[in-house]
Amino acid sequence: MTHTRIGISMGALICAGALVAGCAGEGEPEPTATVTATETVTATPEPEPTEEADVEESASGDLGLNERGNLPMPQNSPQEFIDSASGERLLELAASEVHQDFTCNRASTIDPDGTFFAIDFSVEMTDSAVQHMENGFLLNPPHFELIDADGQVIGQEPTTHAANNCLRDEDRYPRSTVRAGSSASGPMIFETPVEAGILVYRDMYTGNYYEWEFDLN
Repeated sequence: MTHTRIGISMGALICAGALVAGCAGEGEPEPTATVTATETVTATPEPEPTEEADVEESASGDLGLNERGNLPMPQNSPQEFIDSASGERLLELAASEVHQDFTCNRASTIDPDGTFFAIDFSVEMTDSAVQHMENGFLLNPPHFELIDADGQVIGQEPTTHAANNCLRDEDRYPRSTVRAGSSASGPMIFETPVEAGILVYRDMYTGNYYEWEFDLN
């Protein structure tokens, strides 16, 4: 299990641990657009850490990163967030491998231009998280991106209208923020125009990048 240590030091949010690259950047996050099930786009501010973020790297320098500077998943799942000062467990994030073990069941299903695939996510926040992550934890769809097998970034976001409308809300990972003392789980559906490549996610809380290799052939 990977431990991500989060603590308050001199008014700054510090992330440190054996597999932590850093924290989110300073300043107010810009609003991001998310697509709802009805295909309307709303501006949704990202939850931000309770304190201003700072960066602290592992003293060992061994972050478990690959050649792209990312944490391969699901090899590094689950990720566990721990308060560095008290040792309290704040959050656990688990993710599965890429799979296609699902069937679209939404009445307003939109035909995809590419191919669907899914990743199962599970997030659990403890009561202690309210002290350091009072705004909760969000898996933000715009933070996912695709890279093809040749290493080229694909301009199309993988969280398309069609992907967001594949499953009923009760059958997918919730679109809402998970807060202290609560949990959420379920699959997220992605759409890719290529059959093989890499899905990358930027975690705004630690600054880490997680990646999933896939080959749908």
